Amino acid sequence: MAGEIPDPREAQIAPLKSENVKLRERLAQSEQTIAKLTDFRGHALARLAPPARGDHPGPRRRRRGKQGEPSARTANQRHRDIQLMRQDS
Repeated sequence: MAGEIPDPREAQIAPLKSENVKLRERLAQSEQTIAKLTDFRGHALARLAPPARGDHPGPRRRRRGKQGEPSARTANQRHRDIQLMRQDS
């Protein structure tokens, strides 16, 4: 109709619609990034996780020397040997 005054709300709506489209695009991009990072995190944690219970070889037994004694020297034995070496010097 000739001579009608344009509604000022229409002028406000147009920029808001374009901003809405841009924000939706950013949201979609953010969701994709989050999905990729979540997948990456899962793979990284899988590499760091200890092996499953059945895959682990279990504790190792020490080899035994003569007459069933442990061949590894105890801390007390090492300490005594060091003291003896110091006395000899």
